[in-house]
Amino acid sequence: MATKTQNVIFSKKRGDWTPAKARKWLADHDLKAGKLVETEQSLQFRQFGRELCKEGSFVTVAKDLPTGISMMTCDTKQASLEYPFKSGDSTAVLRITGDMPHLRGYEGQVLIRKYGFKQENDADEEAGTVTSQISTETPDRENDIVLASGIRLANYRKVPTVLYAHNPTILPIGTGRVRINRQTKITVATTKFLDHEFAQDARKAAIAKALGWSIGFIPLDFEMRKVDDETEKARADAPMLMRPGTLFKRIDFMEYSATPIPAHPDAFTLAAKSMAGEYGAGEDLRRLVHDLAKNRAYSLPHRIQMVDKGIGKGVSAGDGRDAMLRKELEAQRVSMDLIEGILDECKEMREVLAGLNDLTVETAAAVEEMRGLIAAIGPKARQPWSGETLGGSTASVPEGVDLRGARRRIRRVARRLKGNAQKKGGETK
Repeated sequence: MATKTQNVIFSKKRGDWTPAKARKWLADHDLKAGKLVETEQSLQFRQFGRELCKEGSFVTVAKDLPTGISMMTCDTKQASLEYPFKSGDSTAVLRITGDMPHLRGYEGQVLIRKYGFKQENDADEEAGTVTSQISTETPDRENDIVLASGIRLANYRKVPTVLYAHNPTILPIGTGRVRINRQTKITVATTKFLDHEFAQDARKAAIAKALGWSIGFIPLDFEMRKVDDETEKARADAPMLMRPGTLFKRIDFMEYSATPIPAHPDAFTLAAKSMAGEYGAGEDLRRLVHDLAKNRAYSLPHRIQMVDKGIGKGVSAGDGRDAMLRKELEAQRVSMDLIEGILDECKEMREVLAGLNDLTVETAAAVEEMRGLIAAIGPKARQPWSGETLGGSTASVPEGVDLRGARRRIRRVARRLKGNAQKKGGETK
């Protein structure tokens, strides 16, 4: 676990530091100068987010530093399967193990896989290659972004293998050449498919848009993405649905793979006109699934559900002996009026539940207030007072207690509850 400088603080009063002087000092000492927080007393330059520090490890250091400079250091977390990396619809987070021979030497490190860069291809029939976009600088479904400028390809180029669904236990389907367009910030891969039957089936499936692409990388430098005020407000109401995502500033690109899981909304495989007559939409796509299913030498590792011309077809995982094509199911035709009616009922139910929730809160508050009144009045409130008046028995009540107001509130809540119950009872009939 490494100890690193998380924040550098320049005192304006003690050292007469200005932003320009501070940035020059940081540059001379290979420290970041981009993120400045300025107050009346100091200039603070954050080196990385506090979320990457181990809890309780912060230490302020000023010894052997110029006058007015102090540093906040911490023990950084080892890249973990928890925060800030999150698995989701388009992301898998795992540890590299000895079962991944193409990643030998990196055991124990965190590997992040981004699935389903999808899905049109530029195919060169003569060369047997398919060219695809495998990464773009746009948020995926976890709101993560991988900066093209930070992608390191040196390690991948040593072993440029292309697997099917990241599965190293079956034959690779090809080799890859990855290049990055620094202007468009798009990462493109050209896959040279091998000659064996499975690889050629995968090539046809990729061109027919039945397969997407997935990249795998080791994160080197990253931070949580900044969000605007509106998004931050929405996150307060739904934190699990509105995570800001991670900005991957530098990654070690380790692998890419053909995969049946779609995910990224922008990445795609460039369209192949040469395949239009072989595997296209509709009947041809169904024929492709039949062709994949007939080959018992391999299994598709994920379930695929297709609906074409009112017929649903499911292809699911097997062990190489099971038949892959499931029985045909007639698709149910449903009236849009019925669907809209269900949506209206759901909307009304939400309104009823919201009203009941308000009543419950108000009733609980009223009951709690009455309990407080009873406690304030004391035991004598439970029995008639000795004195008699024209109004009957009386009780001694502490000054400032508004019994009449409390009674009005209880009555108001009771009427609302009773009215709501009667209304619902009438609707049930």
